[in-house]
Amino acid sequence: MKPEILAPAGNPLSLKAAVEAGADSVYFGSGWNARLRARNFSLDEIKKAISYCHKNNVKAYITVNTLIFEDELQTVADYLSYIYEHGADAVIVQDLGVARIVKELGSDMKLHASTQLSVHNSESAKLLKQIGFDRIVLARELSIDQVKKIKQTGIETEVFVHGAMCYSYSGKCLWSYVQTGRSGNRGVCAQICRFPWRMEIQEKDGMKRLKGYLTSMEDLNLLSKIDEIAEAGIDCVKIEGRLKGPEYVYETVNRYKDKIEGKQVSNFEPGPRGFTTGYLFRDGRLVNPNSQMFSGEYIGRVERRTRYGAEVYLEKELKSGDKIRTSSSQKPIVVYRLYKQDKEIERGTGKCILKIKTLREGDRLYRIKGSEDNDKYTDENFLDGIQTEEKRKTKHISIDHNLLKKEIKKAGMNSLEKYELIYIDEYDDIKSKISDRSMERDKWQKEAAFVIPIYMFDEKTIKIISSAGKKVFIDMPRVIFDDEMKNVERKAIEIKEKVKEYGNDLEVGLMISEISYLSDSLCFSDFPLCLSHYANITNSYAAVEWMRLSK
Repeated sequence: MKPEILAPAGNPLSLKAAVEAGADSVYFGSGWNARLRARNFSLDEIKKAISYCHKNNVKAYITVNTLIFEDELQTVADYLSYIYEHGADAVIVQDLGVARIVKELGSDMKLHASTQLSVHNSESAKLLKQIGFDRIVLARELSIDQVKKIKQTGIETEVFVHGAMCYSYSGKCLWSYVQTGRSGNRGVCAQICRFPWRMEIQEKDGMKRLKGYLTSMEDLNLLSKIDEIAEAGIDCVKIEGRLKGPEYVYETVNRYKDKIEGKQVSNFEPGPRGFTTGYLFRDGRLVNPNSQMFSGEYIGRVERRTRYGAEVYLEKELKSGDKIRTSSSQKPIVVYRLYKQDKEIERGTGKCILKIKTLREGDRLYRIKGSEDNDKYTDENFLDGIQTEEKRKTKHISIDHNLLKKEIKKAGMNSLEKYELIYIDEYDDIKSKISDRSMERDKWQKEAAFVIPIYMFDEKTIKIISSAGKKVFIDMPRVIFDDEMKNVERKAIEIKEKVKEYGNDLEVGLMISEISYLSDSLCFSDFPLCLSHYANITNSYAAVEWMRLSK
């Protein structure tokens, strides 16, 4: 089976490039999408883009793949009704509240789980299939064997095969938000992982110091692995790049299309970050500490500096007017003059001289492209001439903001309002926090409920906690793979049994953020469950969907 090729479109020109390059489907969006820094599409452009895709036998997937707040639900519902009416083939979502609205509109607009939903195992896949998801964009952290296991659930699977990679687990990263207030879960990641960092590590023989781009992932490139991906039965291969231009989109889609069709294809030239086969195949490293924040085409290096300028060796042609960056600087440099054997030339390769003062000996040179370099895709208004029509009957969804209260009352669920959650991160925290609470008992109006990571539970911890409170939550792993499930399940049962041995009334619950913990085929649903903030519940509709999964 040949996998579907899904291409990115951060603007109308990239949409056109994707379609002309042979993409089977294109993903793009307006508001509430994970690439708000892209130009994106207006509402009028969205409906015309859908029509343009359909006239070229290409599917249109609309991205609504961020978290949604309560006061945005009605506006999002109206937007989903709009794209439904104009024929969107599928919606890619992160928020389970958005998923609920999509299902209310009808099954003829497919529901795809974004990689931001952080699906790492087959139990999560089964549950999402049960509540109406048609496809999962799998977390990038999975190996090919783990993907095959998830594929056995019968749900459609989609994997990233090309483009930039995130350092953290899909959908679980709060780094940008904590540092800058810009959340990746709201489409405005500041890409902190691309910055240079210094790290100090205390070792037995002293302090070890590292510096560089320590968290900058290499770019994903699975062109050479397409046959293995197809053999695994993966339904769709996805190209990252809504912040990239139309030339990138066209070239990348075109090469993957040719490769899937069985044609001979040369691989891509690596940029400053280099290429990796990612977690899927794990051939070599994932992080390049010597990489750069920017991308570009490697063209040569600076061999030495002389009083006449910088002597460079160009492996690829450089011409007057080109923009370059160097490995020692992030700033774009325009090449106005190029010399060879003391003569000014318009373009050149091999040994040349650049009279640019900021070039340093040993610098690697990269050519970068701007929008002005695009000579094929220039008409940003080409969608103006596209005729549109209503594909489906208009449906209006009215948001019920009291839905959660009704569902809680119907289910007879208990509230944690009477408890004060006390988070324990280290062994030293346990006694000190218990001691502080005992000394200031009069100040506390609520009972203590301790939240302790599963790896910290041993007999000593259980003994201390048993004497200090009536409730403890095991803070469960925020990401869990299929081959880890049984061990984690066994550990949770052991903790519960150990607590019973002390003969007190300490209740053991689970603090969870992973959908798989709600599976009936595992023991976790036998515990009292509490949803962690890592579950990314930001509206009442999402909370109701989690409740539905737990039944």
